[in-house]
Amino acid sequence: MKLAFKIFLLCGILLAILFSFEIQDAQPDNFKYEVFENGSGYGYDILINKKIVIKQQYIPGLSSKQQFCSAEDAEKVARLVNTKLNYGSSPSVTSEEISDLGIHIKCNP
Repeated sequence: MKLAFKIFLLCGILLAILFSFEIQDAQPDNFKYEVFENGSGYGYDILINKKIVIKQQYIPGLSSKQQFCSAEDAEKVARLVNTKLNYGSSPSVTSEEISDLGIHIKCNP
C-alpha cells in the first residue's frame, strides 16, 4: 500500500514538472483559447502551441458546477484567463471577476 502511494505521488510530481516546463517554454502570446459547446451550455479550452492545457467545462470561481450560459460568456472568461497566462500570471479566476465580467450564472430556459 505504501509503495503504491509513493508511485502515485511520484507520478503526480513528474506530471507537474512536465507541465511547468511546457508553460515555461511558452512565449508571450502562445496561449490561445477556443470556446466549445458543452451539452446545453458552453466551455473553453486554453491552448499552448495548439495543445490543450486547460479544459474549462464550468464557470470557474463558483462553488458549484455551472456551465456557461452563452458562448459570449465563455469567451469573456477565456479571454481573461488567456491574458493572465500571456502576462505570466496565475490563470485562477475569482467569483468577483466573474461578477465584474457580467457572466450570467442562471441560464434562461
